[in-house]
Amino acid sequence: MRMPILDKMYDRGPIVFGKIESGTLRNGDKLCIMPQNLPVQVVNIYNGKDEAVAYALPGENIKVKLFGIEDEEQVDRGQVLCPRDPLMPATELLECELQILELLEYKPIMSKGYQCIIHIHTVSEEATLKDIITSWETDDKGEVTEKKAPKFTKSGAKIICRLSTRIPIAMEKFETLP
Repeated sequence: MRMPILDKMYDRGPIVFGKIESGTLRNGDKLCIMPQNLPVQVVNIYNGKDEAVAYALPGENIKVKLFGIEDEEQVDRGQVLCPRDPLMPATELLECELQILELLEYKPIMSKGYQCIIHIHTVSEEATLKDIITSWETDDKGEVTEKKAPKFTKSGAKIICRLSTRIPIAMEKFETLP
């Protein structure tokens, strides 16, 4: 079960909002909020019409009242509600494939140390480019050239790179996706 947290509120206990990405959520489920590994239990589930329901399925936008959160500051947008076993992985360093559409005019080259914002589900976090592993660039004739470990790249390129964030982000490993 995976539910990225979109928002929260406090009404005689913490309530989180989100959309179930996978799995089924039931009243009484013992879950965890990642990446801080905060154990919680589902008290109530409310559907889009604010009606209490016994369970929720993938694709449903829901509200979930939780037990186990002492301070409402412990929960934030971008965290993920998941089962306690197995826990969802969290990382500060990720390897990803990016298509660079258009870089800023005053910063037309992307190289090591480039600052950007990464968006994964409901999290938006500042990230720094650590390494460019591979780059595929298209020239004026439409020919694609592959470069291994280039020092920089430009708009229109497709790259495999490593990004680092200042805080851990909960996300699935590509190998574990169906």
